[in-house]
Amino acid sequence: MKLIKTYLVMLLAALTFIGCKKQTSLDLSGTYTIKSSAKLFIPKNRNIATLTASDFADSRCPANAICVWEGVGTVKIKFKDEVKEQTIELCTGGCAVVSKSKAQDITLNNLNYTVELTELSPYPGTGTANSTKKATIVIKRK
Repeated sequence: MKLIKTYLVMLLAALTFIGCKKQTSLDLSGTYTIKSSAKLFIPKNRNIATLTASDFADSRCPANAICVWEGVGTVKIKFKDEVKEQTIELCTGGCAVVSKSKAQDITLNNLNYTVELTELSPYPGTGTANSTKKATIVIKRK
């Protein structure tokens, strides 16, 4: 009887370990467009991470204008995952002149990514100044 109990305990333990599998982290790489003050869930319709864009600033040379320099556009992106919250500022245009970064590294759910700003809209001088401000970013896993 004691031997049967021992075998049952061992069998139960083995089944428990077989049933457990390592949780794999979801790769969040991709291109995302974030509207001003709106929450974006990535991946879509799941709450793995939340992104918000704020503090849009745009001094880029307007379309069809002749400028001495191209100017810059900046935006702050806040990332919130299961572990932490972090905010980065990204730049487009003449970023080197103002010592701003076009891309930055972040950690989401314990995975390292590079985030790059690829577009800031609306572009100055396109007649859409009252349009909703949007930032398009590319997230790449490192």
